[in-house]
Amino acid sequence: MADQPALHGPSRPDWACIACGTPWPCLMRRRQLKELCQCDPDVLRRYLTPYLQVARTELTELTAEQLDDRFLGWFGERS
Repeated sequence: MADQPALHGPSRPDWACIACGTPWPCLMRRRQLKELCQCDPDVLRRYLTPYLQVARTELTELTAEQLDDRFLGWFGERS
C-alpha cells in the first residue's frame, strides 16, 4: 500500500498528531486511512499494528486495552 507522508502523523514519544495535537491516530488521519485502505479492516490492521507495537513501549501510562481501542478499536478491530 502506497502512502504519502502524513501531515497528520504521530509525534513521538507522546503520540500526538503533528498537525492538530490530538491523540494519534487523530480523526483526520483515521479518515485518510479509511480512504487509503478502502475501508478494509485487514489492511487497516496490518498498517496500524506496527505503530501500536511501538506505542506500547512509549505510552506506558495507558493500558493495553486503551491502546488497542485507540489504534484498532475505531474501525472495529482489536489485536
